[in-house]
Amino acid sequence: MDIAIIDNSIMLIAAISGLLYSLFRYIEKPRRGWLYMIGFFMMHLLSDYYWTIYVLVIHSEPDVAGLSTYFGWNMGYIFLLLTILCMRVPVSRKYFHPLMLLPIPLNIWQFILYLPYGGIINNIFQGTVLTVISILCLQ
Repeated sequence: MDIAIIDNSIMLIAAISGLLYSLFRYIEKPRRGWLYMIGFFMMHLLSDYYWTIYVLVIHSEPDVAGLSTYFGWNMGYIFLLLTILCMRVPVSRKYFHPLMLLPIPLNIWQFILYLPYGGIINNIFQGTVLTVISILCLQ
């Protein structure tokens, strides 16, 4: 069995587990943040499912530059950003520490690292959104 199939299967199981947990938490306490988390895990589940089936059937990874491959993950990151903005505690909105800026150089370095593999617009979008998510999570 290939390590990519094992990795994709674990990601699929993690997305299903997160989706079920968020769904049960939303049923228990209907808050908008849990609804956004359901959207995040649903988008990731669809993309992970597509990626896993593609690897199992075709025996190669989908084209990295293809927008359809990363559409679900990109929409999931938007839902995750909405979740973080919705579920933040009001006290943390005014908090600032210099370590919060650490994701900026790390994600610039990661962008440069992934630049030769194509998908420049996708890398710019993901790098920007994930940098903002990281900064808000450190806040």
